[in-house]
Amino acid sequence: MSTRSTTALLSLLAILAISGGAAFARSPNLKTAITVFPEATSLTPLPIPGRPHPIQDLYMAANSSGLLGYIVDIRSAAKSGPFTVRLFLTNDLTILDTQITSYRGQHGRDIRRPSFLRRFTGKCARDPLRIGEDIDAVSGATISSGAMADSIRRALDIVPNLLEH
Repeated sequence: MSTRSTTALLSLLAILAISGGAAFARSPNLKTAITVFPEATSLTPLPIPGRPHPIQDLYMAANSSGLLGYIVDIRSAAKSGPFTVRLFLTNDLTILDTQITSYRGQHGRDIRRPSFLRRFTGKCARDPLRIGEDIDAVSGATISSGAMADSIRRALDIVPNLLEH
Protein backbone atom coordinates (compact mmCIF):
# COMPACT_ATOMS: atom_id res chain seq x y z
CA MET A 1 0.00 0.00 0.00
CA SER A 2 1.34 3.42 -0.92
CA THR A 3 2.10 6.10 1.66
CA ARG A 4 -0.83 8.18 0.37
CA SER A 5 -3.23 5.22 0.70
CA THR A 6 -1.92 4.42 4.18
CA THR A 7 -2.38 8.04 5.26
CA ALA A 8 -5.92 8.13 3.87
CA LEU A 9 -6.81 4.86 5.60
CA LEU A 10 -5.40 6.11 8.91
CA SER A 11 -7.40 9.34 8.58
CA LEU A 12 -10.61 7.39 8.03
CA LEU A 13 -9.86 5.11 10.96
CA ALA A 14 -9.24 8.16 13.18
CA ILE A 15 -12.63 9.58 12.20
CA LEU A 16 -14.19 6.22 12.99
CA ALA A 17 -12.55 6.14 16.43
CA ILE A 18 -13.56 9.71 17.26
CA SER A 19 -17.16 9.22 16.13
CA GLY A 20 -17.51 6.03 18.11
CA GLY A 21 -18.25 4.21 14.89
CA ALA A 22 -21.74 5.68 14.46
CA ALA A 23 -20.96 7.41 11.17
CA PHE A 24 -19.57 4.23 9.63
CA ALA A 25 -21.74 1.59 11.28
CA ARG A 26 -22.97 0.35 7.87
CA SER A 27 -20.18 1.72 5.70
CA PRO A 28 -18.31 -0.26 3.08
CA ASN A 29 -15.05 -1.82 4.14
CA LEU A 30 -12.70 1.16 4.37
CA LYS A 31 -9.72 -0.75 3.06
CA THR A 32 -11.75 -1.82 0.03
CA ALA A 33 -12.89 1.76 -0.60
CA ILE A 34 -9.29 3.00 -0.46
CA THR A 35 -8.29 0.29 -2.93
CA VAL A 36 -10.75 1.60 -5.53
CA PHE A 37 -10.48 5.29 -4.56
CA PRO A 38 -6.83 5.56 -3.36
CA GLU A 39 -7.02 9.33 -2.79
CA ALA A 40 -10.20 9.13 -0.68
CA THR A 41 -10.04 10.69 2.75
CA SER A 42 -13.76 10.52 3.54
CA LEU A 43 -16.81 8.35 2.96
CA THR A 44 -20.08 10.12 3.58
CA PRO A 45 -23.36 8.22 3.78
CA LEU A 46 -26.08 9.83 1.66
CA PRO A 47 -29.83 9.69 2.36
CA ILE A 48 -31.91 7.18 0.42
CA PRO A 49 -35.55 8.34 0.27
CA GLY A 50 -38.32 6.75 -1.73
CA ARG A 51 -37.89 3.07 -1.02
CA PRO A 52 -38.65 0.34 -2.08
CA HIS A 53 -35.91 0.02 -4.62
CA PRO A 54 -32.76 -2.12 -4.76
CA ILE A 55 -30.40 0.47 -3.28
CA GLN A 56 -29.48 -0.40 0.29
CA ASP A 57 -26.67 2.11 0.96
CA LEU A 58 -25.13 5.04 -0.92
CA TYR A 59 -21.81 6.71 -0.03
CA MET A 60 -19.84 9.57 -1.48
CA ALA A 61 -16.04 9.12 -1.61
CA ALA A 62 -14.12 12.39 -1.51
CA ASN A 63 -10.90 14.12 -0.57
CA SER A 64 -9.87 17.75 -0.06
CA SER A 65 -10.01 18.31 -3.83
CA GLY A 66 -13.63 17.17 -4.05
CA LEU A 67 -15.77 14.27 -5.16
CA LEU A 68 -14.03 11.08 -6.31
CA GLY A 69 -17.08 8.88 -6.83
CA TYR A 70 -19.80 6.85 -5.17
CA ILE A 71 -20.19 3.47 -3.52
CA VAL A 72 -23.61 1.86 -3.90
CA ASP A 73 -24.80 -1.30 -2.16
CA ILE A 74 -27.64 -3.02 -4.02
CA ARG A 75 -29.99 -5.75 -2.83
CA SER A 76 -30.73 -8.42 -5.39
CA ALA A 77 -32.38 -11.82 -5.34
CA ALA A 78 -31.99 -14.94 -7.42
CA LYS A 79 -33.45 -18.43 -7.29
CA SER A 80 -31.12 -19.39 -4.43
CA GLY A 81 -31.92 -16.30 -2.34
CA PRO A 82 -30.92 -12.69 -1.74
CA PHE A 83 -27.45 -11.28 -2.31
CA THR A 84 -25.74 -7.89 -2.15
CA VAL A 85 -23.77 -6.20 -4.94
CA ARG A 86 -21.42 -3.26 -4.32
CA LEU A 87 -20.79 -0.81 -7.16
CA PHE A 88 -17.96 1.69 -7.24
CA LEU A 89 -18.97 4.55 -9.55
CA THR A 90 -17.08 7.51 -10.97
CA ASN A 91 -18.53 10.95 -10.32
CA ASP A 92 -20.27 10.69 -13.73
CA LEU A 93 -21.81 7.35 -12.60
CA THR A 94 -19.74 4.97 -14.74
CA ILE A 95 -18.95 1.63 -13.08
CA LEU A 96 -15.32 1.38 -11.91
CA ASP A 97 -15.62 -1.89 -10.03
CA THR A 98 -18.27 -4.44 -9.00
CA GLN A 99 -18.17 -6.76 -6.00
CA ILE A 100 -20.48 -9.33 -4.44
CA THR A 101 -20.45 -8.60 -0.71
CA SER A 102 -22.85 -11.36 0.32
CA TYR A 103 -24.15 -14.46 -1.43
CA ARG A 104 -25.55 -17.19 0.78
CA GLY A 105 -27.12 -19.46 -1.81
CA GLN A 106 -25.48 -22.60 -3.14
CA HIS A 107 -26.49 -22.18 -6.78
CA GLY A 108 -25.32 -19.30 -8.95
CA ARG A 109 -22.26 -18.52 -6.83
CA ASP A 110 -20.09 -18.28 -9.93
CA ILE A 111 -21.29 -14.69 -10.44
CA ARG A 112 -18.65 -13.85 -7.81
CA ARG A 113 -15.90 -14.68 -10.32
CA PRO A 114 -13.78 -11.66 -11.30
CA SER A 115 -14.18 -12.55 -14.97
CA PHE A 116 -17.95 -11.99 -14.66
CA LEU A 117 -17.73 -8.92 -12.41
CA ARG A 118 -15.38 -7.21 -14.89
CA ARG A 119 -18.12 -7.37 -17.54
CA PHE A 120 -19.80 -4.44 -15.77
CA THR A 121 -16.70 -2.19 -15.65
CA GLY A 122 -17.12 0.88 -17.82
CA LYS A 123 -20.90 0.47 -18.08
CA CYS A 124 -23.28 3.34 -17.27
CA ALA A 125 -27.00 4.13 -17.42
CA ARG A 126 -26.81 4.55 -21.23
CA ASP A 127 -25.85 0.86 -21.61
CA PRO A 128 -28.54 -1.85 -21.88
CA LEU A 129 -27.04 -4.06 -19.12
CA ARG A 130 -29.03 -7.03 -20.35
CA ILE A 131 -27.98 -10.67 -20.40
CA GLY A 132 -27.43 -11.76 -23.98
CA GLU A 133 -27.20 -8.19 -25.22
CA ASP A 134 -24.15 -6.48 -23.68
CA ILE A 135 -23.52 -8.82 -20.71
CA ASP A 136 -22.85 -12.54 -21.09
CA ALA A 137 -24.31 -14.75 -18.35
CA VAL A 138 -22.20 -17.15 -16.34
CA SER A 139 -22.86 -20.72 -17.43
CA GLY A 140 -24.74 -22.46 -14.62
CA ALA A 141 -25.64 -19.12 -13.04
CA THR A 142 -27.97 -17.64 -15.65
CA ILE A 143 -30.70 -16.61 -13.21
CA SER A 144 -28.22 -15.02 -10.79
CA SER A 145 -26.44 -13.28 -13.69
CA GLY A 146 -29.72 -11.83 -14.89
CA ALA A 147 -30.83 -10.79 -11.41
CA MET A 148 -27.55 -9.00 -10.86
CA ALA A 149 -27.67 -7.21 -14.22
CA ASP A 150 -31.28 -6.15 -13.62
CA SER A 151 -30.48 -4.80 -10.15
CA ILE A 152 -27.48 -2.85 -11.43
CA ARG A 153 -29.58 -1.45 -14.30
CA ARG A 154 -32.27 -0.27 -11.87
CA ALA A 155 -29.69 1.20 -9.49
CA LEU A 156 -28.00 3.18 -12.27
CA ASP A 157 -31.43 4.60 -13.18
CA ILE A 158 -32.24 5.52 -9.55
CA VAL A 159 -28.91 6.93 -8.27
CA PRO A 160 -29.11 10.21 -10.25
CA ASN A 161 -32.51 10.92 -8.65
CA LEU A 162 -31.15 10.19 -5.18
CA LEU A 163 -28.21 12.54 -5.74
CA GLU A 164 -30.59 15.39 -6.61
CA HIS A 165 -32.04 15.35 -3.07
